[in-house]
Amino acid sequence: MRITLQRWLDSLTRDLLKTNRMAGTLHFELSASIPYDKIVHTTLASLTEKALDTYRPVSDYVLSGITGVAEGYQQLLRRIDTLRAGFEGIISIIRARVDLILEGQNLALLQSVDKTTKSQVLLQHTVEGLSVILIAYYVAGLGGYLFKGFQEMGWLSNANLVSAVFVPIAIGLAFLITSVSKKYLHKKLSGERPPSQAGTTEH
Repeated sequence: MRITLQRWLDSLTRDLLKTNRMAGTLHFELSASIPYDKIVHTTLASLTEKALDTYRPVSDYVLSGITGVAEGYQQLLRRIDTLRAGFEGIISIIRARVDLILEGQNLALLQSVDKTTKSQVLLQHTVEGLSVILIAYYVAGLGGYLFKGFQEMGWLSNANLVSAVFVPIAIGLAFLITSVSKKYLHKKLSGERPPSQAGTTEH
């Protein structure tokens, strides 16, 4: 729809330019019709013709040919101005409609970007949570093997009980490992910024 409106807008704009050029030319050529009409009437009135029984005055012949011509020209100019105003009004409406469509598309794009960003953040948190669970699982498993070895050596009486108690500790260690890894990665990525960006940040 926006493409169709844009085509209409371009076409109407070209027609408006043509109308403006035509109006400018006609205004230049026909604007003097009223003064000339007054000059002719004044000149004929100054002749002080005398009526003859068999002949009509010269002024009658002249006036019969020019009466209404100047007013007709002015009506033509007014119609052209009305046509030009109509073009401008339609163009303004279509331009406003195109602007609204563009704003709607931009808003939809921003909402899509915002939704994508939120999805990425949610996915990142989900991956981090799974990473903590996975690390805790392996830490708890390694601890279980270690505690069973201690039990075989006689250092522990119940390896299963110690393994169960060690699970929350394994989760804490996993969370600590994940946090330290994130900080290390952020610090490393910050240190790899281009020198221009680093200098801008320092200033």
